[in-house]
Order: sequence, then structure tokens, then C-alpha cells
Amino acid sequence: MAAKKVNRQRARQEKRRQATRRKKTFWIFGGLAALFVGLYFAFAGAGIKAPITEGLSDEQVDALRTAPEVGARAPDFTISDVEGTSSSLSDYLGKPIALMFFHSW
Repeated sequence: MAAKKVNRQRARQEKRRQATRRKKTFWIFGGLAALFVGLYFAFAGAGIKAPITEGLSDEQVDALRTAPEVGARAPDFTISDVEGTSSSLSDYLGKPIALMFFHSW
């Protein structure tokens, strides 16, 4: 009877060791996968890119460098929606408007 009890305890201990080993292996491979994915995204877009001022005149570049003043009028711009309809900021003059700027990586 004592031998069966010892064998059960050893079997439980061995199961615990195997579970611990599996957990460690999972975390190691998961960490390595996360590291490689992070490095990929960190360096995927790291290439020579055209400057943002390419094709602009000197006056336009100087206008980009000046910061807008608080309370000043926003510069007029025209933008197209997904259907191709264009809208200008001046179309909404005197009406409240909310502008949302966002980007996608």
C-alpha cells in the first residue's frame, strides 16, 4: 500500500514538472515571437522616404514652418471623400465644424 502511495506522489510530481516545463517553453517561444514581430514592425518602414516638402515652392515651405496663432482663422483647404466629392473648409464658414485628424500605420 505504501508503494502505491509513493508511486502516486511521484506521478503527481512528474506531471507538475511537465506542466511547468510546458509553461516555460510557451513563455519563451511567445516572448521570442513577440520580439521578432516587434522588430519587424520597427524596421519594416525604415527606408529612404521622400521629404514632405518635395514639389513645394520656397514660399509654401516657409508657410509650413510658421506655427498657427491661437484664435486665428484656419487656412482654407479642399479634401475629397471616398466617393470623390470635394469639400472646402470655406464651404462651412460661419457654421460650427469639428475636424478630426488621424492616421493609419
